[in-house]
Amino acid sequence: MNLRWFAYQFQGLFYNLVTSKSDNATFNKEYAEIQQVQIPKETFQDGVAEKLLNLDQTIKNLDNMREQLENLLEYEIV
Repeated sequence: MNLRWFAYQFQGLFYNLVTSKSDNATFNKEYAEIQQVQIPKETFQDGVAEKLLNLDQTIKNLDNMREQLENLLEYEIV
C-alpha cells in the first residue's frame, strides 16, 4: 500500500474518528473498526501519490518564491 495515497485519501476520515480535537485526542477504536475502506490497485495508488508529490513540490516552490518576493518588496519599500 502506498502510504502517501492512503494518508491523502483517509486522513479526513481518521481525523474525524477522534473523540477530541485537542493535542491529546483519543482515537475512537470502535468506530474505526466498522469503517469499510476500498483500496484500489497499487498502480493507481502510485499514480495518485506521484501527482501528490509533484503538488507538494509545487507548493514548496511557490512558498519559496513568495518568501523571496516578500523579502524583495520589503527591501525595495524600506
